Amino acid sequence: PGAPLAASYSYVVDPSLKYTVTSWWTTAGADLRWIAFSAGHRQTDQTPRAGNAGTFLENRRSDTAQVRLRGAWKHAVRGQAGAGYERYAATFLAYVRRRFDQLLSYRPRRNLTLDLNAEQTHTDYSLPVRQSDTRAIQLSMSWLAPGNWSTTALVGRRVYEDSVSPTDT
Repeated sequence: PGAPLAASYSYVVDPSLKYTVTSWWTTAGADLRWIAFSAGHRQTDQTPRAGNAGTFLENRRSDTAQVRLRGAWKHAVRGQAGAGYERYAATFLAYVRRRFDQLLSYRPRRNLTLDLNAEQTHTDYSLPVRQSDTRAIQLSMSWLAPGNWSTTALVGRRVYEDSVSPTDT
């Protein structure tokens, strides 16, 4: 704290460097009102054609999948929950991420809504090796006053834990 931070970066790129980038992706999914799911794949390859590529080119692969459940009961209560999975592998970064989220909403009157949101994310990095976890919860109340004046009050907590850095709350 209080100490200045100075950083300097120098990159020397071969002026004769030429490369080809090939990218493609696909995503498929369905939404059936109460359940939705999707899966996808992305891929990018960088291939040197001339010169010295050094460490400037990067290949990437990403696979994702997610599912979401939704429901509503008597127009006063609605809820949804989702889960997601991502596997990412690149030249300089690789990880597997799992994400979960939940929402419960209660509307006792036309002008009043109470929401409870929660999220959890766990990421296992294999390049560089480390782990991180995020947990968050938020309770909010929204009120629509006469004249369309809207007021929202909320309280929340978020905790970020990482195996190579201090916990942030």
